[in-house]
Amino acid sequence: QLHTIRSKAMFLCLGLNFTLLHLSSSLLMPFFTTAALRKSPGAGVGSSSAIGFVFSISTIAELVSGALFAKDLPNVGSKLMLVLCTLTLSAALLLFAFVDKIQQWSTFIGMCMAIRAVQGVGIAGNKVSTFSLMMGLLPRSIGVASGALRCFGGVGYALGPLMGGLLYDYAGFEWPFYIGAGLLVINAATLVVVLPYDESKLSSSALARDVTYLSILRLPWIWIILVAVLFANSARSYIEPTFPVYLRQSFGLSPLYGGLALFAWGLVYSAVGPLFGYAADNWISPRLMVLIGLGTLAFGCQLVGPATFLPLSKSLVLSYSSMVFLSVGACLVTTASPL
Repeated sequence: QLHTIRSKAMFLCLGLNFTLLHLSSSLLMPFFTTAALRKSPGAGVGSSSAIGFVFSISTIAELVSGALFAKDLPNVGSKLMLVLCTLTLSAALLLFAFVDKIQQWSTFIGMCMAIRAVQGVGIAGNKVSTFSLMMGLLPRSIGVASGALRCFGGVGYALGPLMGGLLYDYAGFEWPFYIGAGLLVINAATLVVVLPYDESKLSSSALARDVTYLSILRLPWIWIILVAVLFANSARSYIEPTFPVYLRQSFGLSPLYGGLALFAWGLVYSAVGPLFGYAADNWISPRLMVLIGLGTLAFGCQLVGPATFLPLSKSLVLSYSSMVFLSVGACLVTTASPL
């Protein structure tokens, strides 16, 4: 369906945008927990909970604002929303570079939460508009379009923690966010040039219908999808702040190795995304894929520790292997759910 140079350029541009989106949102994963605990007045449960909320508030903001963006997308326009939300995300990253200069714990955590909430809003608008434009480019291959975006996103999710860990180890707290913000500004400028102003051929016809949130929530299968996606995203959200700390406490590894573990997650996610998208379009029922994905996620969660009832001992190989199962399970669920 990509027969012209313009359509191929748009496909590549949207894919790279999705890569940078996930790269920028995952930069802080390998080192933020360690850096924040140094400012904590005590290493108690309260400090860990506050740090966990810094990670989760971005997802909460994304959930709330994403629903609003989806409803207003036909009025605002996909291109305008995409560019503005990309710049919002860039500004949030740039602000986050300076939070390490705040020494008072409550002020530090409060600023981190506020900036992460703004970041979640930017992520939500970027995702909604990117999916809209990509589905318009590939209207007869929704599974392929979804899988392609998972592939591009997986690359960003793989490179983000690795780049963040490297820059943090060798350049300091600020530089991962400086680089990420700069890349997003370049990305926004590229989107302005490549994406057309006339979106009539790209906007999905479903977006123009008068659909209310209540009418959507009345559909029973919507709740099944919501729960499945919730489980898939919860697994990743739990791993993000805790796994680098687990590696440091259990094996004495630096944040760079936490970044390598998340790099493995993203690499696998990127590799299997297109395959799962094509399979959902042609071979396997999306419902079956969601069920298999949830089972794979459950198995991967038991390997992380590992679970006490398994006849396995703690090892670095097992910990990294669990990332593969979690990544495959999450990709199965998120790729098949939109179908």
